[in-house]
Amino acid sequence: MLRYHGLTVNGLPVACGDEPGIENWYRANVVGGAGAFLIVADSYEAFAAAFLEKLTLEISGLSVSRKLAGASPDRRRAGRQMPDRR
Repeated sequence: MLRYHGLTVNGLPVACGDEPGIENWYRANVVGGAGAFLIVADSYEAFAAAFLEKLTLEISGLSVSRKLAGASPDRRRAGRQMPDRR
């Protein structure tokens, strides 16, 4: 539905084990639209780094796959980046 209105919603769940399947739920119920992506913080401690990564991608307009090519291993650990397949 988002695509029809020209909107994009990106996701940033915290996957620390409290909510099994949270990534899939976000993908099915939150993320959508052209170029949408999901960045997963592996813990509450990793949330700030994952948020910065998400915000940087949104502001820069770079695609997730293009950003991953130049990302350092430390930044990749902070949040798993998953492009939207819709």
